[in-house]
Amino acid sequence: MENNQLPENPGSAEPKGCINCGSRLVEEKFPTRLCSGCRELFIKFPIPLGIKLFGTGVGLVLIFAMFSIPKNFMLAKHLEKGKQYEAKKQYKSAQREFSDVVWEAPDNLEANEHLAIAAFYNLDLERFIKTVDKMQGKKVEDEALYNQLSDLVTRAKSFYPDEELGEVLMKYNKKKEVPDSVYTNYLKEKPDNGFALYSYAGILYGRNNLVGADSIFQRLLAVDAQHPFALRWMATIARQRGQLQESAQYCNKIIEINKEAGYAYASLARTRLKENKLAEGLQMAQKSVDIDKEDSYNEATLAIALHMNKQSAKSNDVIMELKQRKDSSVTGDLQFAMDVINQKDSL
Repeated sequence: MENNQLPENPGSAEPKGCINCGSRLVEEKFPTRLCSGCRELFIKFPIPLGIKLFGTGVGLVLIFAMFSIPKNFMLAKHLEKGKQYEAKKQYKSAQREFSDVVWEAPDNLEANEHLAIAAFYNLDLERFIKTVDKMQGKKVEDEALYNQLSDLVTRAKSFYPDEELGEVLMKYNKKKEVPDSVYTNYLKEKPDNGFALYSYAGILYGRNNLVGADSIFQRLLAVDAQHPFALRWMATIARQRGQLQESAQYCNKIIEINKEAGYAYASLARTRLKENKLAEGLQMAQKSVDIDKEDSYNEATLAIALHMNKQSAKSNDVIMELKQRKDSSVTGDLQFAMDVINQKDSL
């Protein structure tokens, strides 16, 4: 019969004694044939210090990687997502993403740079100023980004009085109105001063001098064509003067600058409602609240739109929600909404 078994390898026979020293005094109860002395030696044989340190180092690297890589990945993801929103001029969403990065990595310069930009366009001036202050003395490598931030800082300064005008205004308190002459004389010397133009236009609007306010706001827009507060007021003034097409154009200009400017959609909603485009007005009002529910101007607009679309129950719910707010800034918006609903005022 043909032998189909492989021949035994030389030296493959099971050793009779200890595989280390050859002693026949093998401890039979263990699978590895070792005498008690060799087994004790192998058990107590010390691991070289270098190997111990290497093993510990690998362990630390693995533990660090387990936590840092996912965290860094998530931060990079938020940063990239924020940039995508910024490119699409969705600054509300962009600010949320950049804020997440800065919360976890406060010194991340790139995230702070983009956070400042988003905050400016969202008119979150407190966040803008704090973020810019934090970056003082830091070198911005991207020249285009540096130029953009520098421009925004210059524009933001026009929202506040300079030292000279500030000293003049300090002479008056809230109970004493600043005379027109303070602004008119100041504007003769500095005709392009943004704060003086804005403040004086606001005074004229408060007196219901819409033509005068319009004229001053136009001067301000000649200085800064994207001045957010001037554009917002011009949308209101044009609507109140019956210039509904112009009002819508101002609203759309704001939306073109920041596609998540909730108040612009609310203002556009009021214009559409005044045009008797009730369904579109309600749609715009709802969109404004979806973007920014915290702005009472948006919620007041939604209450008006719901009422005009014969959804009184829902309108009342929004009114009740506004009444429950503790913020004093809500009062004016709430009162206006109730006056329009009760036909004591108009859009």
